[in-house]
Amino acid sequence: MSSRRPPAGPRSSSIYTQVRTEDDNDFIPGLHHNKGNSPLLWLAVVVLSLLLAGNAWHQGGLFNTRNPRGSYEKGFKTELVQTYIRLEEKRFHGAFRVDDQGYWHMSTNPDEQHMLESQVARWTMLGHSPARFYGHTAAEVQKLGLQADPEDYEPGLGYETPLFRTEPSTYHDLHCLDYVRKALDWEYYTDITVNRTAPEHPGHASHRLHLDHCIELMRQSFLCHMDLTPIPRRWLVNGNMMHADQDQVHMCRAREPFHDWIQEQPMERLISPV
Repeated sequence: MSSRRPPAGPRSSSIYTQVRTEDDNDFIPGLHHNKGNSPLLWLAVVVLSLLLAGNAWHQGGLFNTRNPRGSYEKGFKTELVQTYIRLEEKRFHGAFRVDDQGYWHMSTNPDEQHMLESQVARWTMLGHSPARFYGHTAAEVQKLGLQADPEDYEPGLGYETPLFRTEPSTYHDLHCLDYVRKALDWEYYTDITVNRTAPEHPGHASHRLHLDHCIELMRQSFLCHMDLTPIPRRWLVNGNMMHADQDQVHMCRAREPFHDWIQEQPMERLISPV
């Protein structure tokens, strides 16, 4: 018994597709390739990228383009001399330790060991700048957006115009902390007048008021900076208790760049601590 094949019909386009070569593109209407424009296109992309990157840097850094307030790394709009801000990792010291005999002490920084024998030298080198206040001209005050009344300007020592003086907030915090430190040993530091029984009277800030002033400002400063570095709670060897271990690495602003800058300023612009 023989079988008959159906007559061959046209091949279906759904099964067979036309093979197109690269040269076929030249014959497709509306499709043109101008290979001579490719270098110009890449040049335009590079130039646009550089412009966008420059704008991001100008606005406060690549990761801070949408923060007009500034940043910890670059400086905030309320701060002075932002170009001298540098970051550094710094390990804190001062956590409690207990020796084998059970005596408590605190950890110390080996790099500062030579200064521990003299608290005066330690605070002079680490705490204060010999010049705490910097004088600004009226034009600089306006540029910085500060508010200053005419009576706020002081005659400059050898400077041609009166100056409006400011101090970095950290310098005042250190001044206050130093005052509290001295108040704990007021028998030794005779420059602090301590009379806890003297009544309040006009024209005088009492010792207690000075302490309250300093403690309150330091409280606000600590909360303002809100350091979120985790402090672990560990078993205190020889202390038989759990205790916070504050000897951790923090991300800090380096003190030296700004300190060096203010030390290089003309003396008639500066005022020593009082």
